[in-house]
Amino acid sequence: MKKIVFSDEEKNEIKKAIRNNKNVKKAKPLQALELKTKGKSAQEIAEITGYNEWYVWKLIKKYKTKGIDSITENNYKANNRKLAEEVEKEFLAPFKARAEKGEIVTVNEMRIAYDEKTGNKSSIPTIYMLLHRHNWRKVMPRSKNPKKASEEEIIAYKKNQ
Repeated sequence: MKKIVFSDEEKNEIKKAIRNNKNVKKAKPLQALELKTKGKSAQEIAEITGYNEWYVWKLIKKYKTKGIDSITENNYKANNRKLAEEVEKEFLAPFKARAEKGEIVTVNEMRIAYDEKTGNKSSIPTIYMLLHRHNWRKVMPRSKNPKKASEEEIIAYKKNQ
């Protein structure tokens, strides 16, 4: 197996990242890298950090190919929308016009149109979140029992009581 060698510059970069790190979740991956710079094997690092051996190799490869920022930066994004807010409003406009006319607009047909617009496959909860963002709500007529008696029959029944 090919031995991985860290230059002095890389070692200093990792030490500096450990000193400047404020994210608790990033401390362990940085510790794993530091241990590797000190000549520890992946198996020893796995025992110390609690990671799996393959994950240690994955961290090392990620650092070597993409740099320290790939380890220290936050990878989670808050906004995973596929369309901008203005484009979403344009997308919803024809459905809103149909709904205002009294037509029934289903989420499934919206999903199909959304998939065509974005070019990606999405799920129905994605459309529900889109509708929620734009303050859509489910409006339905009040349900009536089809066998409900007429008002005259109800009044006649009450008089007989």
